[in-house]
Amino acid sequence: MARSTGLMVRLLFSASLAGKALMAGGLLDYDLEDLSQIVTETSTVSNRYALGIDQAVGSVTVVTDEEIARHGYKTLQELLNTVVGFDEGYHIYRSLVSSRGFRQDINSNYLLLVDGHRINENAYGGFDVAHIFPLMSNIARVEIIRGPSSTLWGSDAINGIIAITTKSAVDFEGSNRPSGTARASVDYEFENERIIVDGEYAKRFDNTDLLLSAHYFDSDTPWTRVYGYGVPEMVPYKKPQSEYDYMPSYKVYAKISHGDLTLLANRTHYVDVPNDVTYILKKPTKDEKAVADQTWFDLIYSPQLTDTWSLESRIFYDNKVRKEQSYLLSGAVYDKPKYIDEGAGGEAILHHTTPTHHFLAGLYGHRKRLHAFNRSLNFGVTDKNFALFGEFSYEGIASWIVTVGGRAEYGSPRGDSHSFLPRASLYWQANEDYFLKYSFNTGSLRPTLLTTRDYYYTVNDKTYYAKGADKSQRSYSHDFQIGYRGNRLNWTATLFYSRIDDLILWGDQYEVGTIDGVPVKLWETNLADITQKGIELEWRYTVDKSLAFYGNYAYADTRYAHEWVEYGGEPVYSLVDDLYTDDSLVMAGAPQQTWNVGVDWDIRENISLNFHYRGRYGVLSIYPNPEWETFGAEHFFDTNLRWLRPFGDRTELDFYVKNIGDNQGLFPMGYGKVESQLGRQIGLKLSIGL
Repeated sequence: MARSTGLMVRLLFSASLAGKALMAGGLLDYDLEDLSQIVTETSTVSNRYALGIDQAVGSVTVVTDEEIARHGYKTLQELLNTVVGFDEGYHIYRSLVSSRGFRQDINSNYLLLVDGHRINENAYGGFDVAHIFPLMSNIARVEIIRGPSSTLWGSDAINGIIAITTKSAVDFEGSNRPSGTARASVDYEFENERIIVDGEYAKRFDNTDLLLSAHYFDSDTPWTRVYGYGVPEMVPYKKPQSEYDYMPSYKVYAKISHGDLTLLANRTHYVDVPNDVTYILKKPTKDEKAVADQTWFDLIYSPQLTDTWSLESRIFYDNKVRKEQSYLLSGAVYDKPKYIDEGAGGEAILHHTTPTHHFLAGLYGHRKRLHAFNRSLNFGVTDKNFALFGEFSYEGIASWIVTVGGRAEYGSPRGDSHSFLPRASLYWQANEDYFLKYSFNTGSLRPTLLTTRDYYYTVNDKTYYAKGADKSQRSYSHDFQIGYRGNRLNWTATLFYSRIDDLILWGDQYEVGTIDGVPVKLWETNLADITQKGIELEWRYTVDKSLAFYGNYAYADTRYAHEWVEYGGEPVYSLVDDLYTDDSLVMAGAPQQTWNVGVDWDIRENISLNFHYRGRYGVLSIYPNPEWETFGAEHFFDTNLRWLRPFGDRTELDFYVKNIGDNQGLFPMGYGKVESQLGRQIGLKLSIGL
């Protein structure tokens, strides 16, 4: 009882001090005695109620808006690159999230949330971090859960959750004035001629908070020269790094709160270059384009019913449209598959909280309609998903927290129709400074709707039967964590072991047999099982109120269980021959080791500097290399100089340099060595309060 009450007091005190620190301009403005109360951030996603990240089930990292501003993150990908064990996956087309030595195309193994709304697509699954949320100005915090979390969040949270919380009107100084308050910023980066224009307006009424934000984004990234398979070294392919090569795009977002009700409304429109555009000896143009529109609404009702009972509920509507077109060398227009993904659903969770325990019980359901079509295909399918879940945490034993939970889920028509996803955790506060935690988590990922297939289609007057994955992908993870929280030094060490069964992988359209004389092509398929094991280390040392050092290191060994993909009980192709691994069966495309080291320095009262070094090692190469090899270490150096309020109380100026050493990087996933990754990025950002 005393321990639980003390924990709650610490959490409230930490939140209060952190809020004051943000208003003042940084954590380093506080004495070390106060810093010891701030270092433990709260998690609101892992257990679906506020709890210190040390006590939360699983391994959690929280990045605040102060860190985002201090470190100069411009995209979500830049932020994730500095999280322990995370890295930008090696792919020429898009930004891929990899962690714990594991990657999967289209990021279908992570659940991306914005204010609790699921961003992941129903059509292909997953998300593209640069496309869906490229802008950082209205983000209050990002919570990253490392490892599966499907017990409380369902399918897609098989290898982690990336949860974004946007700012509210209360986060803006002056929002309670009669006219409200506004901010505007312009960010220009010279290397890629990238411009970001942001604007926010906040107004607090008696019982209503209003926040409106608008963002404009454009860039002109030089196209990458790639020496691909079968092409002479002096005749490179030219491909766009499409996640950075934007045409004018925009995003508008609204958050309105009235009492226990909150309305969220989002509209995103982005235009970039289609993924498959390739040129040989041809000057790239921007006639090729891919257009994506995403519109969604959430209505949230979260009342406190009694002193111990509360309700968390929401209903949502989601609409995603994707259109792509490119031009062949002949000049003919080629329309790629297009889709409309639309649906609605809801979720309700009942919480019961006392000083000794927390209990929640919830239900979730959605019904979505996917319509996909191109020159040879026109079909519609309805996806349904329903779940009952619950969890119980007991804190009545001094220094211990015991948590058990489970989820029963039904989904149709994708993959297995039924699943049960349990989890458990045991936390022990050994003394004032040290803690130990063990967590067992499970995850699930259903096959995507477009690549599940199971239909006939015709190409060049020939009919095929498209076959997809039959089973959902499942993960089981064990995390053991030890941590230390002192006045100056804070560190954690996490050992993890995970197994993913029935791994879903793109089958490259292999013909694997016939059905009634019709050739069967294998698209998405259940691959061999894999295992993940490794260690994650994080630390931060505060020298004094103006200087702090931080860093992390992660090692992961991720291996396939066997070499062959089977269909109908027979091997159909080899993972080694098809470039997913070498003879060691180590997964290609994600580094085995990642590390980050940085320093936060308040040079003067209103001037701060962040210097950051990031590295990675151990990515297996893919053709055209004649033999398999492991690439050596790659190094990236970034710096961000922040000048607060130089011309007034509400003005900020940032100067940043990314990739100071101009590391070219490598994208080995089938494209050889990339001539340049992003180049040295130099930019300025000016923010003004209005």
